[in-house]
Amino acid sequence: MSDDAQEPKNEQELKETGVMPEGVGEMMNDDMDMLAKARAEQEKDEQAIAEKMIQAGKALTMRLKGDKDLQRLAYMMLFSNRLFNWAIAEACALKGVTSEIANILVKAQQEKSSEEFSFPDMIKDFRDKQMQWLESREREARVRQNRRTKRLKEFAAQQRKKNIDLPCHSMEVLFDNNFTHEDMIVVVGEKRAVVPILQLCACKYTKAGGSAVLLSSNEMAPQAAHLAGDILRPQVWRNAASMFGDMKELLESYSRRMKPMGLLVVEDLDNLLMMSTIAQSRPQYLVRSHGMLQQYQADYGGAMILGVFTDNDPGGLDLIQIYPAPILAKHVSVSWQEPTVSNIPSIVVGNDVLLMSDINRELAKPS
Repeated sequence: MSDDAQEPKNEQELKETGVMPEGVGEMMNDDMDMLAKARAEQEKDEQAIAEKMIQAGKALTMRLKGDKDLQRLAYMMLFSNRLFNWAIAEACALKGVTSEIANILVKAQQEKSSEEFSFPDMIKDFRDKQMQWLESREREARVRQNRRTKRLKEFAAQQRKKNIDLPCHSMEVLFDNNFTHEDMIVVVGEKRAVVPILQLCACKYTKAGGSAVLLSSNEMAPQAAHLAGDILRPQVWRNAASMFGDMKELLESYSRRMKPMGLLVVEDLDNLLMMSTIAQSRPQYLVRSHGMLQQYQADYGGAMILGVFTDNDPGGLDLIQIYPAPILAKHVSVSWQEPTVSNIPSIVVGNDVLLMSDINRELAKPS
């Protein structure tokens, strides 16, 4: 291509060739200046709001120290939200309550809370119609708690008799000596690093004689059946955390059989609520899935290892900026490491480096 045929590269050339009409460049510059000015004003407003919220937080702290009425009102606001969350969780656990029904209940609550009300009538109605029922539920909860404590003690005794190391005694960085059948740990990292580590956990525990259930993130080939006593395909357990009743129905049979589930391995925590009909951000549904599993574990026991994939996380952000505190409360980060000398990739777990060749050998089907 000759120099004459080259496309104009700047505003002056565009004007000279007639491609850009006179004055359009100035208009574009004016628009850019307006956008920059609007952006600066928006950032200034956001900063002002943030500063006001900080000041309001400090003022609230001071007020709470000396105002008993405000303390009680603040407590009631927080307690009412907890009561609602408890009520919707209990409703979802009832037989026949679908996610659509739960959504209608949530919307009805939102509409009802915006209506006018008489405080004396509200208190009288709650005292006469709801308090006796709540007290009966409290008594039932205490009975369930006593039964749960007894069941967990019996479960732990069964597992101790089998003398099974939990669940990967050779990886001390990942599992300390205090990891028991009542513990839960989250493994965070790329899918290609998380999945082999979690499969290794299930495999080691199964080889030691334990009963492991693996919720797989991929279709598992029949020859992989040796990794765990039970392997569930992702389609089977997808969205099981939408309601506690669904979670219970999915796992209960594995906890109540003669050889109860001692270890649950969930390769992809996102899959538990991937198809939720309730609009939520990823941190929200990760916490919801995590909380559902904690609730199930409290009722039925069993250690749990959960995987969280970071493949689509934005770069340059620390985990604490992306994931909520419950997920990171007890977690281990793993990372994939490309080979620098040999042609064998590895997975870094803390200060440990596990060669993929060793992991694949461990995961191989016994001959």
